[in-house]
Amino acid sequence: MITAELENSYLVNVYVPNSGSDRKNPLSRLSYRTEEWDVDFLNYLNILSKNKPVIACGDFNVAHNEIDLANPKSNKGNAGFTDEERDSFNKFMESGLCDVFREKDKHNTHYTCLLYTSDAADEEDSVDLGGRRI
Repeated sequence: MITAELENSYLVNVYVPNSGSDRKNPLSRLSYRTEEWDVDFLNYLNILSKNKPVIACGDFNVAHNEIDLANPKSNKGNAGFTDEERDSFNKFMESGLCDVFREKDKHNTHYTCLLYTSDAADEEDSVDLGGRRI
């Protein structure tokens, strides 16, 4: 995470740890991600926002809503699209932050990235998890 204090705001760029990618234990970091990292990161953003507006950007490693995925049904429960991660991301939205990308693209005409690590044969099967701006 990198934070820049600007004259009228804070700019925070972050890479949020994913919940796991080990095929034998694919969600090995899920509890760390949702119960520790997300909680601490949200607290940090809330502290900053008491002084100035906050712009948080980076790779949040979550597909917040079904509209963020090409195939939500087949990805449900996978890292980046578990109920726990989505619920945790909701807390960011409930705190007053917003997903600017999705506000500007409500009809899902674009993705911000496609996972290159996906086993997908083409981009229709890939998951959009990166580049979210809140």
